[in-house]
Amino acid sequence: MSGRTLPLAVAALMGIAALGDIATSPSLAATQKSEAEIEEIVRNYLLENPEVIFESVQRYREKQEALEAAAAAETARGYLPELRSNPAGQVVPAPSGDAEIVVVEFFDYNCSACRFAADFVFELQEDDPNIELVFQELPVTNRLSRGPSLLALSVADTDGYVGFHRAMMKHDSLIDQDVAASIAKDLGLPQAAIRSAMQEGDFQASLHERLDASMDLADELGIGATPAFIVASADGEYVRVFEGFYGPNVMEMIAEAKNASRK
Repeated sequence: MSGRTLPLAVAALMGIAALGDIATSPSLAATQKSEAEIEEIVRNYLLENPEVIFESVQRYREKQEALEAAAAAETARGYLPELRSNPAGQVVPAPSGDAEIVVVEFFDYNCSACRFAADFVFELQEDDPNIELVFQELPVTNRLSRGPSLLALSVADTDGYVGFHRAMMKHDSLIDQDVAASIAKDLGLPQAAIRSAMQEGDFQASLHERLDASMDLADELGIGATPAFIVASADGEYVRVFEGFYGPNVMEMIAEAKNASRK
């Protein structure tokens, strides 16, 4: 239990105890208790009913989480046009040509949960041609993850990106820059761009800037781990941000986003 929530719970109970005494006593002057006496009443009550504190702390946490989620959603709503313009990742347009729902994934190629979620994310679009996918590079899982992200960004906006992304997500061990370069070569991706991403220069510097922008945006959204998702209606009417991966949760939010955009 945090040092902040315990005093809040105790203060609330002290107030209840004091008000109860005032309300039930025939004479206010005769029944006023000292602070020490009230504290003893509260202490005894909590010892006999410890579940009260846990319930209070749980309600406090739920309220804080709801406030944080609302703040993150509002921030994401403002950044939605930027996310859809591919600042530090790759947009996979809705096959229908008219996106109704946008699903953004912040991911790391060395994130095991991201690898687990990869096929599910692509299946969302395969099952619904009105879903636009945005893959947002966030190399935070391993210190070697930045290299593969640089190489992926070097082929962003090309036909090879999705295949490269999926091939790296299917890799079952650590991916560093050399492993990523080998995968790119096997796929026949443009080697000039790959080499430029691996060497210091203006091109590599521009890729680093895009990655830094993505990490700054994640900070703004309160995202500190991967995978993390934003599910939004294309018009921005509905926006939710959450960390972790649970397929039914994603599907539920997509349904909510569709309902919100159709009202």
